[in-house]
Amino acid sequence: MPYYAWPASALSADDMRMLHGVREGHPRRVPITRLIAEAVRQTYGAATSNPKEIHEDHTPASRAA
Repeated sequence: MPYYAWPASALSADDMRMLHGVREGHPRRVPITRLIAEAVRQTYGAATSNPKEIHEDHTPASRAA
């Protein structure tokens, strides 16, 4: 199995504040690890789960239509 660096080591304090704010701003409080997984899947197109479901629940209020 290949070795992968821990992804969180590349996140800045501002990145974590942003993720924490998104999580805390929604009643379902999806784990930050799921928010990161959603971002990866949406950015790189891996369709191993249903990222649309997560995204609909965690759109920041400033970006909501």
